[in-house]
Amino acid sequence: MKKYKIGILAACILLLGTAGFGIAYQQETSAKEQPHSFNVLVMGVDERPGDTGRSDVLMVVNLDTSHNKAKVMPIPRDTRVHIDGKGPDEKINHAYRYGGIPLTVRTVENFLDINVDYYVKVNMEGFKDVVDELGGV
Repeated sequence: MKKYKIGILAACILLLGTAGFGIAYQQETSAKEQPHSFNVLVMGVDERPGDTGRSDVLMVVNLDTSHNKAKVMPIPRDTRVHIDGKGPDEKINHAYRYGGIPLTVRTVENFLDINVDYYVKVNMEGFKDVVDELGGV
């Protein structure tokens, strides 16, 4: 049941992102490249006035369109990773504070050895509302 809720949560976040509550991004691909699966980085960012914020929620959603499957991989916020320009032993959620979305995407790609095709950024208040709407996790 928990995996089901996480899947619904990811889908809702993706919908929120395309509805204007988040920011959606797509890397350039040629017209001939029609991927059968793609990765979406979902970031729940805690931003406050005067503070850049941190990505306190990170998860990669892999959508396989040829098999109609989705996989969700949460990344704990305290995961120690190498962040370009900062060092090899930083918390992954600090990447957002140091370099915003571009550095967070690059850090996740390097850490997991994957390509991030899209991302969705949701502020934590919006994320909290979605979780509450689903009855909590």
